[in-house]
Amino acid sequence: MTHTVHLTLTIEQAQAVSRALDLYSSLCTGQFDDLVHMASTGKIKQYRNPETRVDEDTLYQVNELIRQLADTLGYPQRANLGIGHRIHITGRRTWEVKKVLDNALSMHSNPNPTFRTVNYDGLTVRYTDDPTPAAEVKEQA
Repeated sequence: MTHTVHLTLTIEQAQAVSRALDLYSSLCTGQFDDLVHMASTGKIKQYRNPETRVDEDTLYQVNELIRQLADTLGYPQRANLGIGHRIHITGRRTWEVKKVLDNALSMHSNPNPTFRTVNYDGLTVRYTDDPTPAAEVKEQA
């Protein structure tokens, strides 16, 4: 017997989940630079002073640490394995769920865009043998 989980989220919560899924799958493929980007855009705050934007010197240090992490794991600069490689199954699962969620959010916000971004693709390529995830936006009473 297969069990399923149903979540009820606001649009903003679903967007946050999509970003979290994206980060996890990115880290599984070796895209560690996403952490630097999060610090530079204020999504990762400084522990002792979370109200202050991360300064350039600190960002440089964070970038160097991320480079060391990538080097230690054997990644060439700016390289990643890609979602279709032999990454952990949870990385592939998060990617599939993200694609389905992004499609539902995009179709809700703009069902007829003049230019369809990758967020409209949905789950066109499968990377797992899992049951196909599903997402839909419903109006809440």
